[in-house]
Amino acid sequence: MQRYDWKVHEYNRFVLAARDKFECRRYADALEYYDNALESFSNSSALEGKARCLLQLNRPAEALTVINSDKSGSHDDAYWQLKIDCYLKLEDYKNALATCDEIKNQSYSYQLSFLLRSKVYRNLGDLQRAKATLQDGFRYCLLNHRPKRDIVDELYDMHEEPIYSPPTR
Repeated sequence: MQRYDWKVHEYNRFVLAARDKFECRRYADALEYYDNALESFSNSSALEGKARCLLQLNRPAEALTVINSDKSGSHDDAYWQLKIDCYLKLEDYKNALATCDEIKNQSYSYQLSFLLRSKVYRNLGDLQRAKATLQDGFRYCLLNHRPKRDIVDELYDMHEEPIYSPPTR
């Protein structure tokens, strides 16, 4: 017979309640549930949830601290997007761009790197650079057989056609 782990049960109960409160836009309540969940286990999902709550409560510096405390090393798109959102809310564009470099240097998701870098430039008010970054991303993804749908969608949202210009020799 398998032993039931009460901590797992408590963790799951708190995370489900936190997600429910977050969906109802009751961020302070959700934050409390995430804190309770993190007392049982600390994992990426609960840390990201807590950081999302803090960001919604306009506490980006705390959200960034929570995100940076995740030492799991297995970060998904949501993690990186949340980190960039924290930097943008703090108007820390230098670290936002450095994070985009970090994504690219890890060979994690090149498409995501271009998308987030473009988002930073848009927040800086530099639409030309934002569009150029997406065009670079589009060409890179085409040449390296990587997914590009999100980049194409962003370009069209900015009233820009994806342009492929093959490299010159």
